[in-house]
Amino acid sequence: MRLKCPSCDGVGCAACSDTGFIEVTDCPQRWIGPDVATFVRVADLYAEGIPVVSGGQIDQSANFIECLRYWQNIDAALSMTDAE
Repeated sequence: MRLKCPSCDGVGCAACSDTGFIEVTDCPQRWIGPDVATFVRVADLYAEGIPVVSGGQIDQSANFIECLRYWQNIDAALSMTDAE
């Protein structure tokens, strides 16, 4: 995957070897920390109408959140299969 360099906004800099782009050739989760991964999951849930509230998603166990995401992926795959 080729992305515009976030350091220079595509102009070219030392971080991207003056190309303006970075190549992602492995799993993006290797590039981010657990806090960013949690934020992305929370942002996805928020987009699905599950806001972060006290007693809500932010207070749920990590296992529950992972199970929820797993189920959502399976459900989406089954919905795509049904549509075909």
